Amino acid sequence: MNNNFKIVLLLITIILLRLVYYFYYYLLAKRYYKKYDQYVKNDQDNWYIRENRQNIAELFKKAEIKDSQIPYADAIGLGMVNSGHFSVFENLYLLRGDVMNIINGYFKESINVFRKKIINTFNPIYWIDFVIYLPKKVLKYLNIGSEKIFVKIAQVIWWIIVSISTLVGIFFNNEFKEWLDKIL
Repeated sequence: MNNNFKIVLLLITIILLRLVYYFYYYLLAKRYYKKYDQYVKNDQDNWYIRENRQNIAELFKKAEIKDSQIPYADAIGLGMVNSGHFSVFENLYLLRGDVMNIINGYFKESINVFRKKIINTFNPIYWIDFVIYLPKKVLKYLNIGSEKIFVKIAQVIWWIIVSISTLVGIFFNNEFKEWLDKIL
């Protein structure tokens, strides 16, 4: 097998895997949103939302949606008030207006995030950006903040290595030399 063919095959495989991965989460977000909407509209199938609370919260996290804390204050009698904050992810099944508005927004945002990632699979600008900022993306995945000096140094080293590799690949490539000789 030709090396170029192997590279093209690898790139197609990466694109297809990314497409299938995000399409799965897109469909899952739409399915959970439909079930949640049915639950909110007629208070049926309460157990489906409760049973899948962790899966829904995990879906929101995959869409890079952060959990919200909602303040509450409940009168408990004798002039006493119980107050605090609760997690939206932990209380997806609550039929409070503020919780339902936030969850609706989370579902719509997650569906749009996965749709955008599917579209970006075919966007050449996305892939150029991905290659240019590869160290920053890898270090972000490792939970190292992108504003740290280490990340910026790694990014500059990456740019230098890629630039030198590209120049060496171009100028020391026999096919390129032959093509340049024909033009000149």
